[in-house]
Amino acid sequence: MSRPHPTRQPVRPPDCALAVAVPLTREQFLDDLSRPDLKDYAFHVKRENLLDGASEEYYCDLFERSVRVARRVCDEVEALGVTVRRAARLDDFTDLLRSKKVVTLVTHWRFTRLLPEDIVDERDLWHALVAPEGRVQRAVARAVSRIDPELLVEEEARAPRASSLRERLSVALNSVAAASHALYRASNEPLSPDWNGAPSGVIERLTRTELEQAFPSLIAFGRSVEFSDRMFAVQEVVAAVPNGFDGLLDLTTCNSVILGKAIKAKHPDCLVAMNRYATALHVRMPLYKLVIEELARRAAPFADTLSKFHTN
Repeated sequence: MSRPHPTRQPVRPPDCALAVAVPLTREQFLDDLSRPDLKDYAFHVKRENLLDGASEEYYCDLFERSVRVARRVCDEVEALGVTVRRAARLDDFTDLLRSKKVVTLVTHWRFTRLLPEDIVDERDLWHALVAPEGRVQRAVARAVSRIDPELLVEEEARAPRASSLRERLSVALNSVAAASHALYRASNEPLSPDWNGAPSGVIERLTRTELEQAFPSLIAFGRSVEFSDRMFAVQEVVAAVPNGFDGLLDLTTCNSVILGKAIKAKHPDCLVAMNRYATALHVRMPLYKLVIEELARRAAPFADTLSKFHTN
């Protein structure tokens, strides 16, 4: 009788790891606010609660109300045997994937704009759009033509200077990506995990990551995933997953379909649990604690236990 896939085998808390890549202390939060070139979560908290004339301490107090729950959960699941990495760096994430059957990543996702300087070679990109290859490139070309009907007409594209062409391409492609990103920002549906794949109709969801993959070396990678060391591109996080990883990666504490889909495509033997929409840290962390407490009482496949708490 064959052994079940690793993700179908029962696990207990010592088989699990929790990597927290967002700040957990006031000091970390304030430090991140001072480094807009490296981090985004702290600025996300500020953007979502923007108040004219408010001090940094005001935003720090708002952060504390939410993160207090996360800190308590970290301590409690650690006491049950979970390996917890606070202030997790990308290298920590890799190490945990090598040593644990289940890794839960608590991170922050940023939807990045596509700016003119992100286009590496505007002429080659234009040529690729004029003569697209494959379903994704053809879908992008159709969308660009709707936004800027003259852009892919050869006579029109030859006239502008390189800077003008780059600007027009960036405006059109950013509009395409922004429309797709909006599909992941909010929903009237209850939050639930997506197992082993992506939402239906993903070919129409032409996110910036999809554009980067469809036109390799022509569009610079946008840094969308936060770790304690800095923001990383999706491609960098995918590369950090060890080859042959066949465990379960739990991304249900963050907005994660774009990242999870990319990881699953490169590492098909693993199971990825992900959310389509934004999540609240003070809500999702207690759910994680319930999963770990259940596994401490009775060993079971992590996916089954996680699904039970996300659907009840």
